[in-house]
Formats: sequence, structure tokens, C-alpha cells
Amino acid sequence: MAVGRGMEPPGKGRYTLEMWRPFVFSIVILRVVDAFIWLGGAVGKHPWRASEESGYPRFGWFRDWVVKEEHYAQIPAYKWFLGHVVLPHIDLFGWLQFLTEAFLGVALLLGLFVGVTGLVATLWAFNIALGSYPVPGEQLYALQLFVLAPFVLWTARAGRAWGVDAALHRRWRASRSVYARWAARWLV
Repeated sequence: MAVGRGMEPPGKGRYTLEMWRPFVFSIVILRVVDAFIWLGGAVGKHPWRASEESGYPRFGWFRDWVVKEEHYAQIPAYKWFLGHVVLPHIDLFGWLQFLTEAFLGVALLLGLFVGVTGLVATLWAFNIALGSYPVPGEQLYALQLFVLAPFVLWTARAGRAWGVDAALHRRWRASRSVYARWAARWLV
């Protein structure tokens, strides 16, 4: 096995790129699959969809789901928030949900700013899981995986493998700018 610049043979404290290749491919596959999950979620909550149950003209599926979440909510503060803040302003929260999930999907698909995108996706998925777990028919293990996947992408900095982040990371890390080096460490 050839040893590249800055890499030592196994047993000397560093790993070679050849040892990490199977894991890198798996992380890329996870990133792309998770991107399509977010994009599918955004398409399902698009603003031009009318409700089949309540007849509400916009964000139909999303509005009906928030009503279910409020009905089955286990945390009183969360139930109050859904009923008194989200539902009266469903158009605002519908756009926020739609645009956030679309952004997360596109950013993960491109491997762009996965350091930040993975963190936001983890927190967003946790919020969705918090509201969804008491609703009948929801599977807790699926919600756990829904939160775990973006967490793995965030901590593994998955955009640095076959993503836009790879080029940004190399360029910013080599920069003399303190801000660029900070961005290389925390954003990508």
C-alpha cells in the first residue's frame, strides 16, 4: 500500500485513505438518501396543495398534520404552541417548513455546507419527531433513524466526500484568512 504525503503506514498513528474508502462511500450514499427524504418531505408539504380533510386551500397536508399533532401532543407547552401560535399562522409556518426542507434536501444533495446543514437537519428532525411520536401509526424507531441520519452526516462532515464542501474545505483551509479557516472548520 502506497503511503502518500502526510500519511504514515498503519500502526504509526494515522490511517491511510484506502482504509477509509468503504466508509466514505457509505456516508455519501447516506447523504444522498437523506437529501431525497428531505426533498420528498418538502414536496409533500408544498404550498399549493389543498387539504382533503378540512378543505383549507394552502398547505393542506401540513395543516391537517399539525391539527393531529396538537390533538395527540404529550407536552402541554408544545400543545399550546401548536394551537395558539402555529395553527393561527399556518401559512407562515407552512412556508417555513417547505423552504427549510427544500433547502436541507438541496444542500445535502450537493454536499454544500454540510457542517451547518447537518446540525440544522438534526434539530429540525428532532422537532418533527417530538411532535410526531405520540400520533397513532407513527413508528418510534423510524423517527429515531430520521434524527440519527442527519446527526451522522453532521458529525462526519459528509460534504467533504464527493460534495461541494470538499473543494471549499481545501481552499478555505489553505487560506491565510482567519475567517476562511474558521469556515473550513465549522461550516463544511
